[in-house]
Amino acid sequence: MNRYALLSITVASVALAQAVAVERAPLIKADHKLACPAGTRQVGGLKSNLQLVACMKLGVEGQRQFHGPMISLYASGKVEAVGQTEEGFRTGKWAFFDEQGVKTGETEFLKGDFNGRRVFFNADGSLKSEENWVKGMRQGQQKTFLNGVATVTEYKDDRPVQK
Repeated sequence: MNRYALLSITVASVALAQAVAVERAPLIKADHKLACPAGTRQVGGLKSNLQLVACMKLGVEGQRQFHGPMISLYASGKVEAVGQTEEGFRTGKWAFFDEQGVKTGETEFLKGDFNGRRVFFNADGSLKSEENWVKGMRQGQQKTFLNGVATVTEYKDDRPVQK
């Protein structure tokens, strides 16, 4: 093998290794079953007007509450978001997708509030922005990326810090 061919293979390998993987939404079928916690039952589905598949229970005062895994759906039946609920609130890490099934973001929740890392992705899977949240307020460095270059804004109690 000549040097040029070896160099071409090496460059192609490096480019492939640096390529960002585009994450896709899970596919669900009409008979999709969730692992609902004890005391809950699965509601919704592809043919439901609810536009979701989720676990539900009755709350203390008899009101319906989502509790356990949840899949939010577009009107087309494609997956919009996947995450967990607890006592009616989003909790833990949620993933969001566009209607073509491409992952557009991830958000961490605690009792319905943003709490933790929140990121948005470009269509090619590269990072568009990254935020840090604590109990529903932006805190610390918030980054926006353009052509791989980050613009950083510092936040305290959901307000930009003036330097």
